[in-house]
Amino acid sequence: MADLPEHVARNRAYWDAMAGDWVAPGRRNWQQDEPHWGVWQIPESEAKLLPTDLAGKDVIELGCGTAYVSAWLARRGLGPPYDARGLLRTSIRDNDPVLFFEHKKMYRSVRGDVPDGDYTIPIGKAAVTREGTDVTLIAYGLMAQYALEAAEILASDGVNAEVVDVRTLRPLDGETLLASVRKTGKAVVVYEDNRFGGYGAEIAAILAEEAFESLDGPIVRVTGPDVPGVPYNHVLEDWFMPNPERIAEAARRLAAY
Repeated sequence: MADLPEHVARNRAYWDAMAGDWVAPGRRNWQQDEPHWGVWQIPESEAKLLPTDLAGKDVIELGCGTAYVSAWLARRGLGPPYDARGLLRTSIRDNDPVLFFEHKKMYRSVRGDVPDGDYTIPIGKAAVTREGTDVTLIAYGLMAQYALEAAEILASDGVNAEVVDVRTLRPLDGETLLASVRKTGKAVVVYEDNRFGGYGAEIAAILAEEAFESLDGPIVRVTGPDVPGVPYNHVLEDWFMPNPERIAEAARRLAAY
C-alpha cells in the first residue's frame, strides 16, 4: 500500500478488508495519508478510497474477525438493506475519505425491500425509525435493529419508545438526536463496543452537554462489557452481546425513573 495515493488518484478504489479487526496493518496509509490527498495535487473529482469492513459479532465466527472497531475508526455507518445500499452509493461518490461498515450478523438476520434504480442516502443524517414519547433509544448497526425489537417489547408494557438509527458516525447528526431526547426527556444509548471508550460514550456526552435541561433522568448505556474480545462460546457470547431484552429492561427502568 506504499503507493496508494498514486493509484487512487487514477481510480475510485474500493478496498474490502473483510473484517474490521484486520484493518490495522493498512491503517497507516489511509488514516495518515488520505486526509491530505486533497492538498497533494490529486484531483478532488478523482481521488477516492472506500475501505469496507465487516464489524460486530456473528455466531459463526471463531476467535478472530469479531471486533467492533467503530470507536477508533469513527467513520460512516451501517444499517438495514435500504440504508446500506443508499449509503454505499453515497460513500463511493463522496470525494472525502469514507469507511463503510457492514455488520456480519445483519447479512443473515435482517431483510428489507430495496428499490430498483439509483438512489442515495445523505451522509450525516440519522433516521427516526420509530416515533415515541416516553424514552429515546439511540443505536447504530445491528443494535438499531435490536432497539426496534426492544421498542415492541416496551409497547406491551405501556412504554412508548422512540428509536433513532444514527446511521453515520462522522459526521454525526446531533440535531436529530438532541431533538428526540428533548421530546422524550430520557435517553438509552446502545452500542456493541466496550462500554469504556465506545462511540456511544461520545453520544452520551453530547446529550449531557447540550440537552441537560431537557433530561428527566440519567443517560443510560447498554453496551458490551469491558473485556478484551468477544468469546466464541455461545453462552459467553450471549453474556457479551446487548440484546432486545437487555435494552428493553434498561429503558423500562429509565421510563419509571
